[in-house]
Amino acid sequence: MAIRSVSDSISRGDIDVGLAVGYESMSKNPRPTPTFGSEDIQNHKVARDCAEPMGWTSEMLAQDYGITRQQMDEVALVSHNRASEAQKSGRFQSEIMSIETSVIDEATGQLKTVVADHDDGLRHGTTLEGLAKARPAFPDWGNAVSTGGNSSQLTDGAAAVVLMRRSKAEQLGLPILAKHVGTTVVGVSPRVMGVGPVPAVRQILQRLGLEKDDVDLYEINEAFASMYVYCLKELNVDIAKVNVNGGAIAFGHPLGATGVRQVVTGLSELRRRDQDILCTSMCIGSGMGAAAIFVNEQSGELPVKYKEDGSGAVEVHAKRKEVREFNGRNYIMEEALHGDFAIIRVWKADEYGNCIFRYTQHNFSGAMARSARVTIVEADEIVPAGSLDPQHVHLPGIYVDRVIKSTAPKEIEFRITSPASSAASGDPKEVQKDEDALRRERIAKRAAKELKDGFYVNLGIGMPMLAPSFAPKGVKVHLQSENGILGFGPYPIEPMVDPDIINAGKETVTLLPGASVFDSVESFGMIRQCYSITLGGHIDVAMLGAFQVSQAGDLANFMIPRKMVKGMGGAMDLVSNPDGTKVIVLMEHVAKGGKHKILKSCDLPLTGVRCVSQIITDLCVFDIDRHSGTMTLTELAPGVTEEEVRSKTGADYTVSPNLKVMDS
Repeated sequence: MAIRSVSDSISRGDIDVGLAVGYESMSKNPRPTPTFGSEDIQNHKVARDCAEPMGWTSEMLAQDYGITRQQMDEVALVSHNRASEAQKSGRFQSEIMSIETSVIDEATGQLKTVVADHDDGLRHGTTLEGLAKARPAFPDWGNAVSTGGNSSQLTDGAAAVVLMRRSKAEQLGLPILAKHVGTTVVGVSPRVMGVGPVPAVRQILQRLGLEKDDVDLYEINEAFASMYVYCLKELNVDIAKVNVNGGAIAFGHPLGATGVRQVVTGLSELRRRDQDILCTSMCIGSGMGAAAIFVNEQSGELPVKYKEDGSGAVEVHAKRKEVREFNGRNYIMEEALHGDFAIIRVWKADEYGNCIFRYTQHNFSGAMARSARVTIVEADEIVPAGSLDPQHVHLPGIYVDRVIKSTAPKEIEFRITSPASSAASGDPKEVQKDEDALRRERIAKRAAKELKDGFYVNLGIGMPMLAPSFAPKGVKVHLQSENGILGFGPYPIEPMVDPDIINAGKETVTLLPGASVFDSVESFGMIRQCYSITLGGHIDVAMLGAFQVSQAGDLANFMIPRKMVKGMGGAMDLVSNPDGTKVIVLMEHVAKGGKHKILKSCDLPLTGVRCVSQIITDLCVFDIDRHSGTMTLTELAPGVTEEEVRSKTGADYTVSPNLKVMDS
């Protein structure tokens, strides 16, 4: 709850940094049963239930739901053994801060110095037979099932985490370990308050649009084995994903510290496993349950190579990246790439290896050749030395080791053409469009209104590519493609298809009068460069698709965890200068199954932070104030109500007083 409180304060803008601390000394404050000053409250049944000792609530839960001593001892054994193994392997060391303090030696009564650097309540070597011998902790209950072996012990403990606004952490150059996505609190019957995690977990998953199997790890507090057995059964989650390093039955449950301790332990394990989503939950005295979701963002642990055995285990991790500041902006330092071989395609090569590229053959080919130990050139045409004009050579022969003549025809990955004109009328042939095509066209038509005469514009593949064809009459824009074109036009008619004139999405396009071609190094330079915060950058507008967008303008559009990623594309560069380049997202409002795509915060890996200024969907238009992190509904599609938008949007937003109908 401390984490939730600090997180809420940051979200409201009250603070930028907060420390969430949990502490409890159960040895000095074992929580005696409370008493009531009012006779009326004392005589009220629900109030009396709130005052029942927690151990009694464990017995009542076991009695009500038929949970046996055997079941409780079995899950307790798992907790003890997991914690023992984790501690012996040193798994907890990264999450423990050693503290030197003074205590009174019980044997001598003298003050002595000790170092607290590990959990000292673990009971190594616990067996099922040993647990079965433990006496009931509440013998006056009758058929009692809670024991010192299957319940959390009395333990002193403390835990803390630092929470910070993302922009503040980036400003300070601090590593971001995880994101707190949300917390929920529910009420349950006080007499069986141990059931609290079940409705709490269900509610947080539903609120965030998650399924139980989307969660990689669960930390569910083991106050008593009875409630833990109940929660495992009702939530129907695999125990292999729950409390994987043991829980409160093994460590103890210092009441104020457990919630934060769960988060620290869970995030450490996510990092170790290269996994993403953590759900923590616990019951709370007097009849409550709480649950929270966290998303791992710990850098340097991304997979570079998976093991080939199909297990999904990571064989090679990415190296941690250095962050340095230049001109007030933070940059991640990347090592230069060196290839053993570069195999590139050129238009012409002479006998000395000098090469000329044709149109988008440039791409990264020149950079690849300059960075490889051995460069092999496949040339459309090999000519004698001296045949090439020296001022037209793109790649000097010093970088080339082999030249071979191309014999196979060039392949086109996405051969997309414009409809041919009707021979009779000269008008384009009518193409029958389904509802999906019409919906995408509506989005593109509205996006076209953001294009102003003379703009330099970069378009992502898909819907953004449709926008220029709907630009207002008289408006001319210069379309830029990351693979090295400035001034490309519509898809070609079939006779004009050229395999060397393609966009970054590998689709066939045309070149307009005044177009230019260059390599991708040049292309990304003009994308990233911001020559003045006031005047802006070279690219005026970038239109992209997205998996998710947050209400603050965060963008996630390059990968889904544990899915194959062919490459990041140019999106990270395109959104790196949002003060100079307006970033507009074009997307369908919800994903398949109605899952929200516009969220309070993205739970997929981010392409950029606070970079999106506008979202155009099939239902509406949102304008985003990136600096304040707020979103405003400005337009509704014809026939769409604000209530429908609200139900299909997982983010907070305000409605513009000048709300209008989307003109598409």
